[in-house]
Amino acid sequence: MSPKTHIIIHPKYNPASLRNDIALLILDVPFKLTDNVGLICLSQRERQNVEGTCVATGWGKNSYRKGTYQSILKKLELPLVSKDQCLSSLQQARLGPFFQLHESFICAGGEANKDTCKGDGGSPLICPVIGNSNKFEQVGIVSWGLTCGVQNTPGVYVNVGIFNDWIDRTVESYGFSPNVYKSD
Repeated sequence: MSPKTHIIIHPKYNPASLRNDIALLILDVPFKLTDNVGLICLSQRERQNVEGTCVATGWGKNSYRKGTYQSILKKLELPLVSKDQCLSSLQQARLGPFFQLHESFICAGGEANKDTCKGDGGSPLICPVIGNSNKFEQVGIVSWGLTCGVQNTPGVYVNVGIFNDWIDRTVESYGFSPNVYKSD
């Protein structure tokens, strides 16, 4: 008997704008936890706090147009960027004064030569739990960007915290407890 995978795409996902760019995978066979396969708690709130440094990982290319995909998982420290600062940066970079950043997104990065890039989509953005810098939670998922590693142009990530109700309901509908991935 081969294992099944259930892919549940958010019902309000919009492929044209990438709003609500989140999906869940339900596997019939559990992962085996090892030194390089572990668990991360999900953020239980929309991340308003822009202090501190987060970590993004991915298998993407070194640059947007050239380069090869990585054979070793890369890790990068990035600061969270406030919604106002991100919106202003994206408007000035190329999207114009009428662009609005949807609530399903948060931003990180914006430093020269330091960014997630092509091929990193779906990778996690993890940050220290507020009030406990020794514990981490996933606050974002790599979604989109205008370019890679350009100063003052942050990358855009799914804001995991605003999807808590949908994630909990979906996980419970498959017979699992949401308490497994909560950091509180």
